[in-house]
Amino acid sequence: MILTEYSIVRCNDFGVFIRQVWNRDSESVNHIMGLSTNTSERPLERSRSAMTKEQMFFLQVLADYLRGKSTDVPETNLDWRQLCKYANSHSVGGIVYQQCKTAFTAEMGLSEIGKALANEQQVACYSFIRNQNAYDELRRIIWDDNIRFSIVKGLEVACVYPIPALRTMGDLDIVMNRADRDRIHEPMLQNGYVLHDGGNEKHYVKGPVTVELHYALAYGGEDVNTRRVDYFNAFWDHIVSEEKGRCYLDCNFHFLFLVWHLMKHLSNGGVGFRQFMDVAVTAAKWPLDWNQIERDAREIGMWEFLQNVLAFCKRWWNVDLPIAVENVDDEFFEEATQAVFSNGVFGFEKGEMRWAETAGKYMDLTNVPAPFRPAAAAWRKVFISYDAMLTKTYCGFVKGRKYLLPLAWFYRIWYVAVHKRGRIRTWEKAIFRSQDVIDQRRRMMERWGI
Repeated sequence: MILTEYSIVRCNDFGVFIRQVWNRDSESVNHIMGLSTNTSERPLERSRSAMTKEQMFFLQVLADYLRGKSTDVPETNLDWRQLCKYANSHSVGGIVYQQCKTAFTAEMGLSEIGKALANEQQVACYSFIRNQNAYDELRRIIWDDNIRFSIVKGLEVACVYPIPALRTMGDLDIVMNRADRDRIHEPMLQNGYVLHDGGNEKHYVKGPVTVELHYALAYGGEDVNTRRVDYFNAFWDHIVSEEKGRCYLDCNFHFLFLVWHLMKHLSNGGVGFRQFMDVAVTAAKWPLDWNQIERDAREIGMWEFLQNVLAFCKRWWNVDLPIAVENVDDEFFEEATQAVFSNGVFGFEKGEMRWAETAGKYMDLTNVPAPFRPAAAAWRKVFISYDAMLTKTYCGFVKGRKYLLPLAWFYRIWYVAVHKRGRIRTWEKAIFRSQDVIDQRRRMMERWGI
């Protein structure tokens, strides 16, 4: 099956759209999505001794949403403010409101919580429509110049969620050839966009809308496994259909890209539940060829990680998966689950991200004697590759002049020392003072299969 733009729910009247979302009974999603409502095994019925009742209920809400069921709000006292924090930090406030809106009454003293979550739902719906309109506008621009492009993540994933508008998204991710991206620059400016150069990706901003134009799906320095970088950068080899410039990626390739994107966030700054939900819904609803996925995942060193991700999705939400997965041991499950809860949708706070990033650097320094690993990590941090340097906007002079890379290294040291002194202290702390944290993080990544 090829996913098309017409599979995305559309509504021009925002007020009507909001009412449709608010008034839709979750049970009716079964008819729309063909989801099972079997309650013979509910996630809350399994032992989760390390979780609080708020965490257990939060996962139950997401499980019910993914399975197209209404949520029974327990009569026991819940800390709804904590639940609201989880919903906001994992960017699923609209889903929590949709599933629990009958509980947010003045009689229960939860009207303020309900208003806050209702606002999150409205923001999610507005963001969805906003990105649809941005896509429509972008397509008109691209049609004029006969440019080939493809959509990744975001809108393409949302269309298989039970209620697409409740899958939050921050920007619109488009991938195209580098030369075509340069051709579209002036038309984007003429249509009111402002360029915020993000390095490898060009960010075009127009009011609340951000369009990210990529020329590749993976860049040098993003993954120490060059097989994965090469695999995902061959995305043009995985186009299965094309219509007026719009190229549709093979769903198996796109699915593995979602898994790799999750892996990248998890190994760097951490990741929240939303990206796991993306994997869960696409694994269940996209017509994937699991023989091909296993073959490709093994080839690029992702099969163990993928199996673990699916095992967590199964245990958190009891989603129906087309393949059997082995359960993970309780200790790893509880530790990793608490880490995901604390991460939020985009990972750790910046200081923790530096530790996590350094732990990732250590993953392929195991052949270096332990006393020299901090120095090796510092060396790798400073003397980055040409492709990685291109992501540093203050080193723009190196673009197209690879021979200037040595100069860029020392200019970067000077620039960071003058303009970002706090970052040097963070690097120093991460590399030289936080060995226990780094080692703990590294062990966790190894258990994930990274």
